[in-house]
Amino acid sequence: MKLHLRLADPTDPPDASAIVRLSNALASEEGDHRGLFTRAALRRCVSAPQPLLRFALAECDGAPVGHAAWFDGFDTGESYRIAFVMDLYVEPAWRRQGIGRRLLRFVARQARLRARDRLCWGVLPRRRSARRFYAALGAKSDYYLPLSIAAGALSRRSVDA
Repeated sequence: MKLHLRLADPTDPPDASAIVRLSNALASEEGDHRGLFTRAALRRCVSAPQPLLRFALAECDGAPVGHAAWFDGFDTGESYRIAFVMDLYVEPAWRRQGIGRRLLRFVARQARLRARDRLCWGVLPRRRSARRFYAALGAKSDYYLPLSIAAGALSRRSVDA
């Protein structure tokens, strides 16, 4: 097995196909089988003046078997720049071979090149094997619990309550 990690080019059709396929595979494993991340959605997120996401691909013998997606942010409380890892995914047949660890290291190197001070990410509570993987890396749960709400749902609720 020859593993190669690289920045993906989301404007390149083969890279775009791999990113969409791997992103939707992750969503499916997490229980979302709708396949909402399309090539059109990918184009929207990378065609902004500053791309909203960056991507890395892990390839074994030339075939994409894993990927990472991340974006830049800033923590005002701690006053540091972050790279927030949105997706980290390795196909099941390729797991437990160090690919996920190497993808995270690759993202960390890219983050340092962009003067980011910390990597952050979330994990679903039910993803026990992922939580064990992150704990083995030394990752710790921070002091906050990430929450989310759809923007449309928020606009329909009274914020003055």
